Amino acid sequence: MKKTIISVILLLPVLAFSQRITGKITQTGNSVSYIEIVAVKDKTRQTAISDEKGNYSLKLPDNGNYNIKLIQDGAEVSTAEISVNGETKKDFFIEKKQEKQIEGLRLPQGKN
Repeated sequence: MKKTIISVILLLPVLAFSQRITGKITQTGNSVSYIEIVAVKDKTRQTAISDEKGNYSLKLPDNGNYNIKLIQDGAEVSTAEISVNGETKKDFFIEKKQEKQIEGLRLPQGKN
């Protein structure tokens, strides 16, 4: 009886975080490393960082719908709404940023 109680107590933390989103982040066929992945549901917020090969794993406290944001260099580069029920796999493709070019811009000269 004591062994059963101890086993249940030891398994509680594992069962509490049995929901997980895993996947890979790519851009034009290449892995994207060190992207921040943020999962938000109600007032719950969990974060993870992709590894050097673009892989990520994010543990979540419970099942449900999460708003997922990918952040690169401080800017949000992708969002998705994901329904999580246990183990969920979601790969992300980040579109390459279009560089903006400003033409005809003159900066005022400072007073001498």
